[in-house]
Amino acid sequence: MNHESQTKEHPTAVNHDPASSTHSSQERGLAIILVIFMVALASAILFSLTDSTYVAMRLNSAAEQRIKAEYILKSAVNVAQFLIKNDITAFDDPTQDAWMAFVDGREIPGELLALPEPNIRVSLLIASMNGKVPILQAYSTSGANNDWRGILLRLFQQLDFDNSQLAMNESPQKQTLPNSAQLVANLIDYLDSDKDNFPGDGVIPQGMEEALPDGQTFRNSGTIDSLANELSTIPGFSPGRIQRLLPFVTKIRTIDINVNAASREVLASVLTDPNLAQSIEQCRSQGPIQNPQQDLVSRCGVNDTGNSKFRGQGQWFEVIAKVEYGTAMFMASAELNNAGGGAGKLPKLHSFRMY
Repeated sequence: MNHESQTKEHPTAVNHDPASSTHSSQERGLAIILVIFMVALASAILFSLTDSTYVAMRLNSAAEQRIKAEYILKSAVNVAQFLIKNDITAFDDPTQDAWMAFVDGREIPGELLALPEPNIRVSLLIASMNGKVPILQAYSTSGANNDWRGILLRLFQQLDFDNSQLAMNESPQKQTLPNSAQLVANLIDYLDSDKDNFPGDGVIPQGMEEALPDGQTFRNSGTIDSLANELSTIPGFSPGRIQRLLPFVTKIRTIDINVNAASREVLASVLTDPNLAQSIEQCRSQGPIQNPQQDLVSRCGVNDTGNSKFRGQGQWFEVIAKVEYGTAMFMASAELNNAGGGAGKLPKLHSFRMY
């Protein structure tokens, strides 16, 4: 038998097992699914790492900006100290005292602070705190506070606290809030050392400390740490009234008013005749008032018993500094005490707060 016949008689068999083919297809499908899963997992991990890295970079950048801002703000306060230190006149003079150029706030040239980046803006405001009404004088253990109570009463009236048409004089329930005189009484109750109502004195009515809701008490320490926070706990001091009041009062305990730095509202509250405030403004626009007790009468034509509360220069200063990084902004406030007053020493930093 030849080779050809053998081939025909015994052909080679080819195995086409259906079960084996299905098994191979399943393995390939599982492999593809596994690859897709691994790619998705790797993408999720990569996205998570990228996102966390971005967040970390933003946090690090914000922390770096805050640290830089803190030192820049402290440098701005140092500039204010230097400007006040060089105030050697015995009265505040806007034409000679360098710090008075910043009473309304202005930008500090970057080169003065040696700023490393050109896009940083720094602003500075310096105000005489003695140009404001000392609110703590509403109550004094010495008893010499009747004049100040009248001054606070006139200030509240100057600020329209008795105008029932204004929203700041209404409670959230649309009820009229206590008037100016009652506000002074409530303030005295908050400051005095007892838990009894202020009895009233003929001008200022009786207080209302004994009528406080259950669990509410006044501080009764004679001090206020934060005007914005603590005044809101006294009945009648609405947020609108507090906002209106803050530019004109101070929590430092002083017994005089800086006549060259006081606003018209403050001048009108110190004087028994509020109409004389405009005369003082016109007078000091022609030159600073050096000796108030003499100049107000002889030069300004203002003869008022409130003149005894005035002096020509302040000792306490409020500094507000602001730094801007594009859309980011940081601010700081400081209180300076220039007790030396031209003795060649930097004013003492009484407080510093960044926000």
